[in-house]
Amino acid sequence: MNRRNHSLASAQPAFSALAALILLIVLAGCSGYSGGGPLPTPDGTTIKRVAIHDSIDYQYQWRAAAYERTRVRRPLSQDKADILAVCGQPDYVRIPFRSQFGEETEEWLYIGQDRLFQFVEDKLVHSQPVSDLERLLLRKGYPQYAFQTQPGRVPLRQTLVYRDWEGHDVEVYCLANGKLVVGGE
Repeated sequence: MNRRNHSLASAQPAFSALAALILLIVLAGCSGYSGGGPLPTPDGTTIKRVAIHDSIDYQYQWRAAAYERTRVRRPLSQDKADILAVCGQPDYVRIPFRSQFGEETEEWLYIGQDRLFQFVEDKLVHSQPVSDLERLLLRKGYPQYAFQTQPGRVPLRQTLVYRDWEGHDVEVYCLANGKLVVGGE
């Protein structure tokens, strides 16, 4: 093989890596990583925990289901007991996940009451109305691919990519701060 053919052959893997990087940058227009700090912020508001592994990757997330219909078992922390006394059993409990702060996070959903509660070490750390993100994860489970970003002060942007097992049908959902902006059925 002459020198010219050798350099062309060795450039092909670099070209493939460059093409993959360009594809990721294009997809990042509606995606990325969530930053921020732990609870609460100086103004007293809390920060929603976001899963750092929010797709099926067979290393951190083996199951497609994000939520389960289950009854909360006792003993409970004071925060959980207070919510249980006021709201009753949650409709769904999210399978615990590791947050962007490295915390093991538990989440309760009350669909009829439009409420989400997040707990870290059995303490209530965040509460808000149920967002489109939770409704999507409840309906479809974890996606095959997920990207999220929050550079600076822009809203948290997430892209969730679902495909059937044969890989023929692909659905893409883009969310900003948990609100669906692109996608749907």
